[in-house]
Amino acid sequence: MRRIEKKDLITYRIYLQSAEKSQNTLDKYMRDVHKFVVWTDEQDVTKDCVVAYKKYLEQNYKPDSVNSMLVALNGFFV
Repeated sequence: MRRIEKKDLITYRIYLQSAEKSQNTLDKYMRDVHKFVVWTDEQDVTKDCVVAYKKYLEQNYKPDSVNSMLVALNGFFV
């Protein structure tokens, strides 16, 4: 894969807006994707990277929080 760039985040925000997501949902999804970007430390994003992030989330957050963060990432990567 490749690094996530600012234009990718802008494109995702526009997608969420066009999908008529509420402002709270939009903010949460963007925050969750931003946390992932920070966690990757601007490295290339690979499947192994995403799997490692999921494990990190599972060790540090409650299951409901993990699931909602993964929903945001899944939407971003579609």
